[in-house]
Amino acid sequence: MKARRAFCLSHSAQNETHNTLGIVKESMGWITVYIRGKSGFKDEVLRNLEHSRFRFMPGTAEERNVCLFWIDDRAPLREFKKAIGSKTIFKYRLRFYASVEEFIESKSNFNANKFTPQEQSMIREMHSWQAEQQTFVKTGTDN
Repeated sequence: MKARRAFCLSHSAQNETHNTLGIVKESMGWITVYIRGKSGFKDEVLRNLEHSRFRFMPGTAEERNVCLFWIDDRAPLREFKKAIGSKTIFKYRLRFYASVEEFIESKSNFNANKFTPQEQSMIREMHSWQAEQQTFVKTGTDN
């Protein structure tokens, strides 16, 4: 009994509840993890998680190709990824975000990398110029 009492005293008060027998039960906290990937990944991720012993709650996201989950705050993100499986992660190019701020920042970075129509035209010109240069090098003549 002294060992249990010592455990109770050393344990965090915010994460414990006492039942009627005086036994400490630790309550679990949740953190949100956002996942972005290629289309169609949600079903496979859910299936893999349901077949694992990893504790999670699925959430809903308003955005396409985005899924959110609540996981135990004591569980490492690596264990969550293991439960999903490396094949699934690579197949759908899954990206994991531990906060909404991180997720939003990644969206703005993704949108910032898109090119304007003028820039796309310039890129096409550079590609055609590069192809001409490679042809010139192979044949040794100037067109």
